[in-house]
Amino acid sequence: MNKNTIEITKEEYDQLNIQIKKNLLRLRLYEKWLEKRNNQKKISTYLYKNNFDCISVYGLGSIGERILEEVLSDDVKVEYIIDSRFVLQGGKYDGIPVIRIDLLERFSKKTQLVIVSIVEEFDEIKKNINMFIPDLKVMSVSEIIDKI
Repeated sequence: MNKNTIEITKEEYDQLNIQIKKNLLRLRLYEKWLEKRNNQKKISTYLYKNNFDCISVYGLGSIGERILEEVLSDDVKVEYIIDSRFVLQGGKYDGIPVIRIDLLERFSKKTQLVIVSIVEEFDEIKKNINMFIPDLKVMSVSEIIDKI
């Protein structure tokens, strides 16, 4: 074996491939988003244009944090953040309650739209949200960015 070669198993290779695809999706999203922002088009532009006065955000990873920064700076009302990982760490992010998905129906009274920040799992997340609240509008951040 060459000393510059690293051996990995098929399982490790498959996991790396999955991570590469996720990162590529996120990179493309950030590129589109930055291009829109450079042209003064923001997520809040879409929200105001379509009369979404109160939203919730699903996912508090790096993309979810960027969504929150952008919409909060434009005074969009964020009712909840949905992320079970952060519920156990204090339950709030920038003063916004963080809840589990199964509590959305019980607590949410004003949310008109849920923006999903986890682009690679959007279909499954939307299905899960609509199991709890069938008529709630759910969109991926990627879809919104394409529409602004």
